[in-house]
Amino acid sequence: MERRVSQKRKMDDGAKTSPSKKPRSFTNLFDSVVQIKVGPKGELFEVHKGLLLHYSGYFKCALSGRFKEAHENIIVLETEDVAIFELFFTWIYKDAIAKQEKQLPLALGIECNTPNNLMGLYAFADGRRIPRLCNAVAVMIRDNQKILSHQDKLTFFTECVSQIRKELPLRQLLIDLCVYADTLLGWRPANHPNDFVTDVFNSLYAKWMADAGKDRVLKIMHSVWKNGKVNDSSLSRFKGVAPFEEKITQYFLPETN
Repeated sequence: MERRVSQKRKMDDGAKTSPSKKPRSFTNLFDSVVQIKVGPKGELFEVHKGLLLHYSGYFKCALSGRFKEAHENIIVLETEDVAIFELFFTWIYKDAIAKQEKQLPLALGIECNTPNNLMGLYAFADGRRIPRLCNAVAVMIRDNQKILSHQDKLTFFTECVSQIRKELPLRQLLIDLCVYADTLLGWRPANHPNDFVTDVFNSLYAKWMADAGKDRVLKIMHSVWKNGKVNDSSLSRFKGVAPFEEKITQYFLPETN
């Protein structure tokens, strides 16, 4: 992704929403400004303190109480990637409006459709305790998989899975996308960790059980893996209902605000 990072960022005054159009609590998100220095070179971003307190458990803790950051309104994130923080910076202002209108967490779009960007953004949100941004990444992944070619999907999903902790709900979304998008033809399970292969089997089983009996499903699962890779047309026989199309929120982290 091309970086367009200036030395100093500040939201344009015109981005503030009029109190007459939004509840008073919404305007309170745009009060004082916090300076955040990102990366080893200290790229400077200016973010409204109310937004940080509202969205992030990490920033809420850092900017409250007796911490130095709370008095100086300056936070240093030396180890964070500037490009990833830039995605967060863009997202937090746009999503503030979406949240007031009770929409799903805002997906930024195709500028964030690489595994490194998506997982980097998710890791940032997980580490800084921003569950709504984690959920936005889930929406991005579900939407972006539709624009990938069949050949690219398996690589995309498996690279993403390799970068995420097993206990996070996004991992199950990636497994289900891998299965329901019919990307497994030619897949070699031996090239992936055992826990990933097990989860794929479980998701396939759940998918096929909607259309076939248990005995038939077990026979099919024995037949689809031949010569160490998936090469059977049985994979596409049973469609099932994709859970991420039916209810994406089952892959969300709980939002505290």
